[in-house]
Amino acid sequence: IGMLDPGLIVLGGGVGRNALMTAEVERVAGELAWPTPIAVSTLEDVGTALGAMKLALDYSLGLILREDRHPAVVLPPL
Repeated sequence: IGMLDPGLIVLGGGVGRNALMTAEVERVAGELAWPTPIAVSTLEDVGTALGAMKLALDYSLGLILREDRHPAVVLPPL
């Protein structure tokens, strides 16, 4: 939180479904950094797959359009 300064933290998967874990994450995050909103994902278990698909589509579109669309993780050329 301190280095990236996100506008929102989204919890998903087992952490997001566990109310006790969510409350603990909110408490610890509040102690370690400035207030950052925390939300629970409504995508359940497909959120990771959707994010990976979006990353692949953005990267592929960059190759087609010959644009530099470098994701946070550098993928090898296709």
